[in-house]
Amino acid sequence: MNWQEKPEMNYPKENDIPVLQNRTVWFTGRGDLFDSVLSTRIRLSRNVAGSRFPDTMGKGEREELDKSLRSFYLERGSYFQKRNSCAFAAMTPLTRRLLGERKILSPRQEEFRRGYALLGEDESVNVVLGLDDHILLLGLSNGFGLPGLYGRIKAFEEETEGRFPFARDGDRGILTSRIGESGTGLRVSVLMQLPALTLLEDMDRLFLALMDRGLAIRGYNDEEDPSLGGLYQIYIGSGAGFKRDGEILNSFTEAVKILSVKEEACRREINRGRYPQLEDRIYRSLGLLRYCRLLSEEEAMKHLMLVRQGISLGWITEISLEVLSALQIFTGRAHLEGILMEEGTIPTPGGIDERRARLIREALVGGVTYFGV
Repeated sequence: MNWQEKPEMNYPKENDIPVLQNRTVWFTGRGDLFDSVLSTRIRLSRNVAGSRFPDTMGKGEREELDKSLRSFYLERGSYFQKRNSCAFAAMTPLTRRLLGERKILSPRQEEFRRGYALLGEDESVNVVLGLDDHILLLGLSNGFGLPGLYGRIKAFEEETEGRFPFARDGDRGILTSRIGESGTGLRVSVLMQLPALTLLEDMDRLFLALMDRGLAIRGYNDEEDPSLGGLYQIYIGSGAGFKRDGEILNSFTEAVKILSVKEEACRREINRGRYPQLEDRIYRSLGLLRYCRLLSEEEAMKHLMLVRQGISLGWITEISLEVLSALQIFTGRAHLEGILMEEGTIPTPGGIDERRARLIREALVGGVTYFGV
């Protein structure tokens, strides 16, 4: 089905989550190590003692538990609002894809038709119910926000266990649907931009050093190709769930800080030398983003990351990293489809590419206030 055939199928429903109206969110801020760490993500999985995993529960049993959990979180004061909660079965395909672009759902989770999502008021702490596990507490922050974010997630977890005791095993610890995450149910990741390291260092050697710490690294969008502006996802590898939370957090924090220091040293080396080809690529990207009229999603990401590199090297000073961070989200296809519909336009592939180019041109002039924050 395409937009011309049945566009109303993707319009937000009355009881759907108004994702596009949630503008003052985590990715418009500025966190620690922000020049090299784009974002931090924490996942804490929990299951209620005495209940089967969601995949093996009957529909009625699963819906009853989801309803009880949802009511519990909506009663927790003002952070979770009913307007920002919705059953997956009631969501439009557009809303699910919007949540995917905001890193609240994985591509696989976008396909689920069971469970609930509850978004926090700034989307930095969110709850997903009834997918792989009964409860997924998800934390997101700009830059490296691991310590504060973990503390907030842990507070919600402890409050939840006061009402719903969690499934545990004396030897294994916390029980989750994925064996590799049992023990703590904790998974931590960051998205880092390491272009100077990629240019000057042996990344394979760094990958091996990370593996020795129990971490893993991969290229952006789950690809091994690091060519997209030196973007990498760094995360706790399989089996790390058998460690204590403190061991995971300390090992991860140390690794991220080491990479950030190495990246900064490589940037200083670049600034001491002459790299005319790199400088030319960065300024060509800036010129293209300022004046182009059609831009695909892949092309936009490539040029935005090169401009971000120019900002981090101190070559571009008139654009803030906050603007680049917000554009990384708002130039996604689902966000642009939603923006076009808000403007009364039926999205088409050409129209989306045109609106993406205009959004970037306007944001580079208007700054972060362009996004209503």
